[in-house]
Amino acid sequence: FKQKTAYEIRPRDWSSDVCSCDLITQALGTHYPAVEGLPLSEARQMARTTNLELVITEERVSEAHGRDTVIRQSPAPGWRIFGNNSLHIIVSQGLLVPDVRGTSAATAQAQTASIGWNIRQVNITARGDAAPIVMQHPAPGTIVDEPGDLAVVVEE
Repeated sequence: FKQKTAYEIRPRDWSSDVCSCDLITQALGTHYPAVEGLPLSEARQMARTTNLELVITEERVSEAHGRDTVIRQSPAPGWRIFGNNSLHIIVSQGLLVPDVRGTSAATAQAQTASIGWNIRQVNITARGDAAPIVMQHPAPGTIVDEPGDLAVVVEE
Protein backbone atom coordinates (compact mmCIF):
# COMPACT_ATOMS: atom_id res chain seq x y z
CA PHE A 1 0.00 0.00 0.00
CA LYS A 2 1.01 3.61 -0.45
CA GLN A 3 1.48 5.93 2.55
CA LYS A 4 -0.58 9.10 2.05
CA THR A 5 1.10 12.47 2.22
CA ALA A 6 -0.39 15.27 4.30
CA TYR A 7 -1.79 16.83 1.11
CA GLU A 8 -3.65 13.66 0.13
CA ILE A 9 -5.52 13.28 3.42
CA ARG A 10 -9.13 14.40 3.31
CA PRO A 11 -11.60 15.01 6.14
CA ARG A 12 -13.22 11.77 7.36
CA ASP A 13 -10.46 9.69 5.77
CA TRP A 14 -10.14 6.86 8.25
CA SER A 15 -8.06 4.50 6.13
CA SER A 16 -5.51 2.40 7.95
CA ASP A 17 -2.55 4.16 6.38
CA VAL A 18 -3.42 7.50 7.99
CA CYS A 19 -1.11 7.36 10.95
CA SER A 20 -1.27 10.72 12.68
CA CYS A 21 -3.83 13.36 13.61
CA ASP A 22 -0.99 15.88 13.30
CA LEU A 23 -0.84 15.19 9.57
CA ILE A 24 -4.53 15.98 9.24
CA THR A 25 -4.11 19.25 11.12
CA GLN A 26 -1.18 20.20 8.88
CA ALA A 27 -3.11 19.31 5.73
CA LEU A 28 -6.21 21.25 6.73
CA GLY A 29 -4.39 24.34 8.01
CA THR A 30 -4.09 26.12 11.30
CA HIS A 31 -6.84 27.55 13.49
CA TYR A 32 -7.77 31.07 14.54
CA PRO A 33 -6.25 31.86 17.94
CA ALA A 34 -8.28 32.98 20.95
CA VAL A 35 -7.59 36.70 21.47
CA GLU A 36 -10.72 37.82 23.36
CA GLY A 37 -9.79 39.35 26.71
CA LEU A 38 -6.15 39.85 25.70
CA PRO A 39 -4.36 43.19 25.48
CA LEU A 40 -4.22 44.50 21.91
CA SER A 41 -0.41 44.12 21.83
CA GLU A 42 -0.69 40.37 22.59
CA ALA A 43 -3.43 39.93 19.99
CA ARG A 44 -1.18 41.58 17.38
CA GLN A 45 1.67 39.21 18.28
CA MET A 46 -0.58 36.15 18.02
CA ALA A 47 -1.88 37.34 14.65
CA ARG A 48 1.69 37.76 13.38
CA THR A 49 2.72 34.27 14.50
CA THR A 50 -0.24 32.73 12.63
CA ASN A 51 0.20 34.96 9.54
CA LEU A 52 -3.12 36.72 10.07
CA GLU A 53 -4.01 40.31 9.32
CA LEU A 54 -5.51 41.85 12.48
CA VAL A 55 -8.38 44.18 11.57
CA ILE A 56 -9.90 46.46 14.22
CA THR A 57 -13.50 46.74 13.05
CA GLU A 58 -14.79 48.78 15.98
CA GLU A 59 -13.73 50.47 19.19
CA ARG A 60 -16.25 50.86 22.01
CA VAL A 61 -16.57 51.51 25.73
CA SER A 62 -16.83 48.31 27.78
CA GLU A 63 -18.37 47.44 31.13
CA ALA A 64 -15.88 44.63 31.70
CA HIS A 65 -12.64 45.33 29.78
CA GLY A 66 -10.03 48.05 30.20
CA ARG A 67 -8.64 50.23 27.39
CA ASP A 68 -6.94 48.41 24.49
CA THR A 69 -8.34 45.00 25.41
CA VAL A 70 -9.95 42.76 22.78
CA ILE A 71 -13.69 42.51 23.52
CA ARG A 72 -14.77 40.24 20.65
CA GLN A 73 -13.29 38.47 17.64
CA SER A 74 -14.48 37.01 14.36
CA PRO A 75 -14.03 34.26 13.25
CA ALA A 76 -14.38 32.49 16.56
CA PRO A 77 -11.31 30.87 18.11
CA GLY A 78 -10.62 27.36 16.87
CA TRP A 79 -12.10 27.80 13.39
CA ARG A 80 -9.83 26.58 10.62
CA ILE A 81 -8.01 29.17 8.57
CA PHE A 82 -8.68 28.43 4.90
CA GLY A 83 -8.10 31.31 2.39
CA ASN A 84 -9.28 34.22 4.50
CA ASN A 85 -6.36 35.41 6.53
CA SER A 86 -8.05 38.26 8.44
CA LEU A 87 -8.95 38.26 12.11
CA HIS A 88 -11.53 40.96 12.90
CA ILE A 89 -11.66 42.33 16.45
CA ILE A 90 -13.55 44.85 18.59
CA VAL A 91 -11.32 46.74 21.01
CA SER A 92 -12.22 48.53 24.25
CA GLN A 93 -11.84 52.32 24.31
CA GLY A 94 -12.02 52.23 28.08
CA LEU A 95 -13.95 50.88 31.03
CA LEU A 96 -17.27 52.34 32.14
CA VAL A 97 -17.36 52.95 35.91
CA PRO A 98 -20.30 50.99 37.39
CA ASP A 99 -23.05 52.69 39.40
CA VAL A 100 -23.02 51.24 42.93
CA ARG A 101 -25.17 53.92 44.56
CA GLY A 102 -28.12 52.57 46.54
CA THR A 103 -26.41 49.29 47.40
CA SER A 104 -24.43 48.40 50.51
CA ALA A 105 -20.63 48.40 50.35
CA ALA A 106 -20.62 44.60 50.72
CA THR A 107 -23.09 44.15 47.85
CA ALA A 108 -21.16 46.61 45.66
CA GLN A 109 -17.91 44.70 46.28
CA ALA A 110 -19.55 41.36 45.43
CA GLN A 111 -21.00 42.77 42.19
CA THR A 112 -17.84 44.47 40.96
CA ALA A 113 -14.96 42.30 42.21
CA SER A 114 -15.07 39.95 39.20
CA ILE A 115 -14.11 42.83 36.87
CA GLY A 116 -11.38 44.16 39.16
CA TRP A 117 -12.99 46.95 41.20
CA ASN A 118 -12.24 47.45 44.93
CA ILE A 119 -14.77 49.24 47.11
CA ARG A 120 -13.10 51.64 49.54
CA GLN A 121 -15.56 52.90 52.12
CA VAL A 122 -14.88 56.51 53.09
CA ASN A 123 -16.96 56.57 56.27
CA ILE A 124 -18.64 54.01 58.48
CA THR A 125 -21.96 55.03 59.97
CA ALA A 126 -24.07 53.79 62.81
CA ARG A 127 -26.13 51.72 60.34
CA GLY A 128 -23.13 49.47 59.65
CA ASP A 129 -22.63 47.37 56.50
CA ALA A 130 -26.27 47.60 55.39
CA ALA A 131 -26.21 51.37 54.87
CA PRO A 132 -26.70 52.34 51.21
CA ILE A 133 -24.01 54.06 49.19
CA VAL A 134 -24.99 57.67 48.37
CA MET A 135 -21.85 58.92 46.58
CA GLN A 136 -18.94 57.36 44.75
CA HIS A 137 -15.72 58.40 43.04
CA PRO A 138 -15.08 58.02 40.16
CA ALA A 139 -18.63 58.95 39.23
CA PRO A 140 -20.88 56.38 37.52
CA GLY A 141 -20.48 56.43 33.75
CA THR A 142 -16.96 57.86 33.82
CA ILE A 143 -14.63 56.16 31.34
CA VAL A 144 -11.31 54.96 32.81
CA ASP A 145 -8.41 52.93 31.43
CA GLU A 146 -8.73 50.05 33.90
CA PRO A 147 -10.58 49.09 37.09
CA GLY A 148 -9.27 50.24 40.44
CA ASP A 149 -10.59 51.65 43.70
CA LEU A 150 -14.13 53.02 44.03
CA ALA A 151 -14.32 55.38 46.99
CA VAL A 152 -17.85 55.37 48.41
CA VAL A 153 -19.76 57.33 51.02
CA VAL A 154 -22.62 55.57 52.80
CA GLU A 155 -25.76 57.19 54.13
CA GLU A 156 -25.66 58.40 57.74
